Amino acid sequence: QTPGEATRARVRAARAPADADELLELLAQLGGSGELVPDATLRSSLLGNTVRGLRSHPDAAVAAQAVAIVDAWKGRLRAAEKAEKKMVQSGAAALVAHLARGASSPAVEVQ
Repeated sequence: QTPGEATRARVRAARAPADADELLELLAQLGGSGELVPDATLRSSLLGNTVRGLRSHPDAAVAAQAVAIVDAWKGRLRAAEKAEKKMVQSGAAALVAHLARGASSPAVEVQ
C-alpha cells in the first residue's frame, strides 16, 4: 500500500461528523495546501477524490480545508501539464525547423 493509499484509507475511515478533529489532523498531514503529496501520488491514487468528497462535510473547518487542498492540487497539476505540453510543442517546433532547413532527421546511434 502506497502512502497515498494509506492516507486515503484513514480519511475514508474518519468521515463521520464526530471525527472532524481527526480529519483536520489528517488533512494537516497533507500540508496546508496539499504540498506534501507528490504529483505522482495524486495521479496514481484516489486520494484527490477522497479529499474532494470532504468538501461537503458538516464541519465547516474540514470542508474549507478540503476545498483549499483540492484547489491547490488542481492548480499544481494543471500547471505541470501545461509546462509539459509547452515543452513538447517547443521540441516539435525545433525539429520541424531543423528539418525545414533541409537537414535530415536526427540520426539514432545503435550500440
